Amino acid sequence: MNKLIAIPALLMTLHANAECPSFVPLEEPTIPDGTAASMHEMYEAQVVVKNYVATIENYLACNKNLQAIQHNRGALLAQRAAANYNAELQVFREQGNVVATAN
Repeated sequence: MNKLIAIPALLMTLHANAECPSFVPLEEPTIPDGTAASMHEMYEAQVVVKNYVATIENYLACNKNLQAIQHNRGALLAQRAAANYNAELQVFREQGNVVATAN
């Protein structure tokens, strides 16, 4: 009977680990220049940055046994990508442009 309980538990564990990224993405997203970018380019950058940040957040949440320096590096990468996008978005908006938000 214990084997019947252990098998679904093992499968759930394997499934949960499959959703966890095994590494932090090394290549940061490319952010377009806010003075020259089109609305489409800014929107696409927004989607890419949100996915990049979400991947890093998921990695940090899944890997609880990281050393502090590894955790901080991941957090810094996510913060830097978001800050770079937000800075270019501000420049873009100062020109009177608006970008729809991605969910």
